Amino acid sequence: MFQIVILSVLVGSALTAQGTKWKYGETDKVHKIYGPKDWGKVSKFCDGSAQSPINIETRSVENDGSLKALRFLAENRYGRVSGVLENNGHAPTLAIDKPRGTSTLTGGPLGNSVYKLQQLHIHFGCKNNKGSEHTVNGKAFSGELHLVHYNTKYGDFKTAVDKRDGLAVKKMLSFCFKST
Repeated sequence: MFQIVILSVLVGSALTAQGTKWKYGETDKVHKIYGPKDWGKVSKFCDGSAQSPINIETRSVENDGSLKALRFLAENRYGRVSGVLENNGHAPTLAIDKPRGTSTLTGGPLGNSVYKLQQLHIHFGCKNNKGSEHTVNGKAFSGELHLVHYNTKYGDFKTAVDKRDGLAVKKMLSFCFKST
């Protein structure tokens, strides 16, 4: 059984777009490969409280009734996307073939901006408690899907990637239940 347990939206800058080496884990100072605690050295947008990875403490989560609904809309009648799947060295990544169909993300914390789907990638592990980038109450999950969108006011992904409001990443944590 597959279950999605949380959805969060984070707006920020993509680390890979700047050509700097980064990873999950400790910083390797000899080879200048940055871990999460040093991602602020990679991009000024990754030196705050709204970048990956985060631990969501459910007891401190509050409902904000003033937030507008987040809308994820397909741009073709079947709601399908296609593209080229490749391993970029960090995660299996599907680069969206936008002329064949993509989607947009609007509303919620994104305000009136429109974000277009550029790619999706998957973080995963070989165990049910390893693989996700984010945690909930300190618990990791077997996988996490990221849908990466760029702000259409910048025209394309490459132009948007280094802007504070350039990217929106819809992230879904998941885990599997095993029958015993």
